Amino acid sequence: EDDLILRDAGGNPVIDPDWDELMLDVGSDEKRARIAEVVGGWIEGCAAAGYDAVEIDNLDTYSRSNGLLTPDDAVAFMKLLVVRAHGAGVAIAQKNSAELLSRRGEMGTDLAVVEECSRYDECGDFVEAYGDAVLMIEYRQNDFSKGCSEYGASHSIVLRDLNLVPAGRGAYVFEDC
Repeated sequence: EDDLILRDAGGNPVIDPDWDELMLDVGSDEKRARIAEVVGGWIEGCAAAGYDAVEIDNLDTYSRSNGLLTPDDAVAFMKLLVVRAHGAGVAIAQKNSAELLSRRGEMGTDLAVVEECSRYDECGDFVEAYGDAVLMIEYRQNDFSKGCSEYGASHSIVLRDLNLVPAGRGAYVFEDC
């Protein structure tokens, strides 16, 4: 629905500058609830298909919203999705967003999926918050090697190609430690 798209003061859709995507407006209880209904249906579909967990991307959208969204908005939205995931019998992951690690308990997330934590020296922060329930993904060989040497014995770490090319294609990369 068009009114669930984040808009600036002039009524123009706000485009995420990092991903060239429209942003969802999770800035009010009413809109969060409506968006959670849609996403909750997807979560329930994943559960019905036999998945054990889901990850919710763009938790950090507020940081690219020109001040239109806040960390509190992101946390409140995640809390709604956690209820839906747990109600469907699946775990739910915090994806990236190290700045929200201190709010893990408030969100109720079960694990973390983190990209490039070796590159940005954040792996230890996620491990401190989630223990062994951290899945790490690196896109550069040197970061992957660093992650493997520091956490490879205790955590899942994979090296992937940034564009997530399917197996069998020339640019496909998948390696674990």
